[in-house]
Amino acid sequence: MGKVAVGTTATAVCLLKNYGTIAATARCEWPAADGITVELPPAVTLNPGDSKTFAVHLVAQAPGEIDSSFRIYTVSNPYEDVTCRVRGTCYLEECRWSTSPSRSSGLTPPTCLQGSPGPLNATSGVRGSPSAAAGMGVSLGERTAVSFDAALSPRLPERQGDQPASTVDFGDVAPDDRVSRTLFFENTTDSFMKFEVVSPLPPDLRKVLQISPIAGFLAPRGAQEVTLVFASKEPVAVSAVCVPCRAWRLKASSSTAAAAVAKTKSRTKSAASVQDSEGIEEHDGQFYQMENGREIDLPLFISARCDTRQCELECQDIVFESTMMFKSKEFVF
Repeated sequence: MGKVAVGTTATAVCLLKNYGTIAATARCEWPAADGITVELPPAVTLNPGDSKTFAVHLVAQAPGEIDSSFRIYTVSNPYEDVTCRVRGTCYLEECRWSTSPSRSSGLTPPTCLQGSPGPLNATSGVRGSPSAAAGMGVSLGERTAVSFDAALSPRLPERQGDQPASTVDFGDVAPDDRVSRTLFFENTTDSFMKFEVVSPLPPDLRKVLQISPIAGFLAPRGAQEVTLVFASKEPVAVSAVCVPCRAWRLKASSSTAAAAVAKTKSRTKSAASVQDSEGIEEHDGQFYQMENGREIDLPLFISARCDTRQCELECQDIVFESTMMFKSKEFVF
């Protein structure tokens, strides 16, 4: 499953298919309270040639390594039995984009059909391999009637349904219209952080997108509201254009470094925060230094479509004649 942030879910999309000549019933078991949820009924009967798609969810609840498994076997056939391993690394996010500054850190496992969690029985049949969770087909026996295939489809941390907050789609925007979106850059650590939007923006967005602010300081567990405004006078279409953004952890600087920055600031005309070659900055009278090697990339992906109307709907009213009950009429225009 790769790396999964705590509080989010990674999903593997799997396929169960009956390649045999008679109907077969497959069962699924997985250990309870292991961060793994299999979206499959406890028993599935498939006719010859039938298949069923299901999902395996890794719910990241705490930092650490996940090494679990689930078992799929065919009823009344001890040669069709496979144990599929699920691996992943759960980690804590230091910062993130969100659509709400007060998003709860609690986690609710995905709603799915009730399965059959329980102890795995590895004493019968042919055991699977780690490749099962890596997208490779797994045979349940030499003369397989039912086979299992898994394809990884990791989901990014969700902030609004299935769409991550870092993906901003302005939709269809009429020329000369302005559409805005509001995001929050959250600091989930107990340290101060700085973030910035790398400038200049990508060429496709320089004339049509405004981001404010483009940099800021975040208090521990704090959030910064960021506004994105899309407006264009010319037709334009952009799809998932990457806007690089980055953040750093900050630590209090020494008095010697602070004095050096104060001396540098006294020689400048600007009253804004000053950054020296050591990465020391001033904020609200305090001096901070960026932690080396702790740069975090959190890009935004922007999509929008702006074009003039190319067609007009001539039909304004549709009036249906009397229609017999339980019958239907169709009007085409």
